[in-house]
Amino acid sequence: LTALGTLGMLAAAYYAYKKKKLQKRGNFAGLDGEGDAELTRVAFTSRWVAAERHLEHTRDDALFSDPLAAYLGGDSGLAFSHKIKQKLPWENYHVTWMAIRTRYIDDRVTSYFAQTPNAQYVNLGSGLDARVYRLDVFAKARAAFEIDVPEVVAAFNRAITAHDSASALCPRVSPSVDLTVP
Repeated sequence: LTALGTLGMLAAAYYAYKKKKLQKRGNFAGLDGEGDAELTRVAFTSRWVAAERHLEHTRDDALFSDPLAAYLGGDSGLAFSHKIKQKLPWENYHVTWMAIRTRYIDDRVTSYFAQTPNAQYVNLGSGLDARVYRLDVFAKARAAFEIDVPEVVAAFNRAITAHDSASALCPRVSPSVDLTVP
């Protein structure tokens, strides 16, 4: 998955460049305090991403299916997505970016497990990602390790536990790690 890591670094650099450019115009002013009753600041972005996966999932020509995304994103994630749309020059930029990003990762993971059955999957900064629940290829995985900060892991586990039909397709371990603490 080296190509995926490279793509992620390039995308992060491009997004940082675009964000800096938009900040100069004042488009991101006032968004630093975002969150909801469960997630704050950076951790809240996982709710936002889940909500945007839901928006793609509901399209007739969706690039992927994510039936748990609405539940994981919730009203606060959708509200934040709407707020961001109002602040970007191209209002569907982030939803489109998330859809393409999600499909790309889905395709890479599917290809990897097709070639390497019984492998382990590690997702650092997993957020509220339901890939282990929605991609059939995970039935071939030995285990999935989805790692994030404590508040995100707790939010994901609460949401999945409350959703009766959610079942991981392979053994799933979700340790919480706070990398800000030495």
